[in-house]
Amino acid sequence: MKKFISLLLLGAICVLSTGCGVKGPLYFPEQEQASNN
Repeated sequence: MKKFISLLLLGAICVLSTGCGVKGPLYFPEQEQASNN
C-alpha cells in the first residue's frame, strides 16, 4: 500500500511539474488569454 501511495505522489508531481512548467504557457497560450479576458 505504501508503494502505491508513493507511486501516486511521484506521478502527481511529474504531471504537475510538466503541466504547469512546460505545457502550460507553451502548449496552451490561447486558453490562458481566453481565461484572462
